[in-house]
Amino acid sequence: MIPILFSIGDLDFHTHGVFAVLGISLGTAATYYLARPKLSCTYLADNMIYALLIGIAGARLTYFLLYSDQFSSWKQLFYLWEGGLVSYGGFAAGGVAFFLLNRFLRQPALAWLDVLAVGWPLGLAIGRFGEFLAGENLGVVSAGPLAIANRVPIHLFEAVWCGTIFLLLWFAYRQPGRHRQQGVISAASIALYASGRFIIDFWREDSNIVFNLSLGQVTSLTLLVFALGCLLFLARRKPEGKYVCN
Repeated sequence: MIPILFSIGDLDFHTHGVFAVLGISLGTAATYYLARPKLSCTYLADNMIYALLIGIAGARLTYFLLYSDQFSSWKQLFYLWEGGLVSYGGFAAGGVAFFLLNRFLRQPALAWLDVLAVGWPLGLAIGRFGEFLAGENLGVVSAGPLAIANRVPIHLFEAVWCGTIFLLLWFAYRQPGRHRQQGVISAASIALYASGRFIIDFWREDSNIVFNLSLGQVTSLTLLVFALGCLLFLARRKPEGKYVCN
């Protein structure tokens, strides 16, 4: 494993951090590339930064609420360098913030969520690959053929799955001449990620809370049902026209 990617003098560049920044940058670039022909990108950079900051706050607050016994003081809530983030909390907070910001700016919020739903799996894939290289949060002990150093590389699996989601949605979004309801890409992205995360979490060292399922798996199932319900609802609606917003 490679916890430190490179150093310049006494300054160490940690693998997780470098890949996180790279993932955010490339995910934003993919979002911009898809949005540019159809949407006004004037506020994209600002909205992405605000959504990212709110997402980090949401991920940290969720961790604090779930694992409050690990904190001796509420001040530790701000000690991000000590680790402790819940990805689903971050996705929810960041996604809602991005949606509301676009609504406030009178932008087509669902259309923006759809392009974000294509870009974020790319960013997450790169970030998870960085976590894998750094040797962080490996899965359960295993002697199976897919194990690395006797551990299941769950972040490598998630990186591959998120990369697959990105490719599928990228080609689906760019299909020319198709009528598609706004929100379909977003719902499909949630459904695909939640289904893959549910399976991967069987190899994660988490405590089970119900039916031998962890909290993460229960959350994944809830999101999967929600996303499939959205897809069913959108499938019954007549498209209002081409998926183009001026």
